[in-house]
Amino acid sequence: MGGKTTRGRRKVEMKPIENKSDRLVTFSKRRAGIYRKANELAVLCHVNLAIVIFSPSGKPFAFASPSFYSIVHRFTGRNPSRGDLPNGLPSINREEATRRNEEFNELKALVGSRKVREKELRLKAREKRAKGWWDDPVNDLTRDGVHNLVRAYSELQKALDLIIANRGGRVPLSGRMDP
Repeated sequence: MGGKTTRGRRKVEMKPIENKSDRLVTFSKRRAGIYRKANELAVLCHVNLAIVIFSPSGKPFAFASPSFYSIVHRFTGRNPSRGDLPNGLPSINREEATRRNEEFNELKALVGSRKVREKELRLKAREKRAKGWWDDPVNDLTRDGVHNLVRAYSELQKALDLIIANRGGRVPLSGRMDP
C-alpha cells in the first residue's frame, strides 16, 4: 500500500497568517466553527450568550442566543424598550424559539419529501417520454391524445409513401428500409 497522500489533522502554529487570501479562508472556516460551538454551549447548558467578531476586513459578525439585543441589554443592565429592538420586534423566549425550530424542521422535512416525490415524477415522465407513443394504452387516451395519435399515423403514412415512391414502388419484405 502507498503512503499517506494528505498531511491529516495537524496542530497549527499560532502565528499571524501572512497571506491575505489564506487569512480570509481561515477566518471564514473558524468563524463557522465558533458559531457551531457557541450554539452547542447555548443548547446543552441552557445559557444565553453573544459573540461579536470583526473580520480582517473590518466587517462585524454576530451570534447570539436567544437574541443579541437581549444579551447586550442584560450585560449593560438596561431593560430593552420596544424601540431598542430591530424593527420594533420583541425578542422571543427559549420555548417559542424551540417551537419555531420544530416547525421549521417539520417544514424542511416536508419540502424534502416533496422534492423526492418531484424527482420520482420527473423520472416517470422521462421514462414515459423514452417510450414510444405507440406504447401507451389506447383506452387511456384523451380526446387530444386521439387527435395526436391520428396525426402521428398520418405523418407516418406520408413518410412511408414517400420512401416507397423513391424506391420505385418496391417495398422490401425484410431488412432495413433506408430512405
